[in-house]
Amino acid sequence: MLFRIFIICIFTVTFCQTESEFYEFAANEIENEKVISSMSEYKGKVLLIVNVASECGFTDHHYEELVELQQKYDQEDFAILAFPCNQFGEQEPQDNHQIYRFALKEYKVNFKMFSKIETIGKHAHALYKWLKLQTNGHEPNWNFCKYLLNQNGEVVRFASPVVSPKDMESDIEKLLSHEKLTGSITAYEDGTNLHEEL
Repeated sequence: MLFRIFIICIFTVTFCQTESEFYEFAANEIENEKVISSMSEYKGKVLLIVNVASECGFTDHHYEELVELQQKYDQEDFAILAFPCNQFGEQEPQDNHQIYRFALKEYKVNFKMFSKIETIGKHAHALYKWLKLQTNGHEPNWNFCKYLLNQNGEVVRFASPVVSPKDMESDIEKLLSHEKLTGSITAYEDGTNLHEEL
């Protein structure tokens, strides 16, 4: 009897895929800080997670391209999740209401935005601590760092601010077609289609 239970347990561990811990996280929505949004609603979607700021030299270019990407793939299983952060150059100093109003007015933002958080350090949001672990220590070093996740909630790419969101479009399309990406988590940092911005 014990042997039979042992075999069942081995079968379960081997053949039942564990769901990504990503879906267990939650964050406050920027429109209403008291509303908790669970990442479980994004199961089965390709995701681009980015820390945003309103007063950065990367702001215009990134917001414009992020809006374009969300619009282009809005009817597919793709979603951009934006997290305002004031840790880099203090370039996101306003409160959540002002941040969201700015994004709507200036860029007609069409993707999900969450309340302002910390992305690095002791008080970093639990999601960003997890993202760091999943990428062997890669964490934001400035505004507009990006993490690309596949439909299983697995982190498959990390991109710094000098990588344009549209440079990630090819990988987004591959994931939407259920293709497996090749190369390292930091493939863009190895020199793939980098756009230097001043």
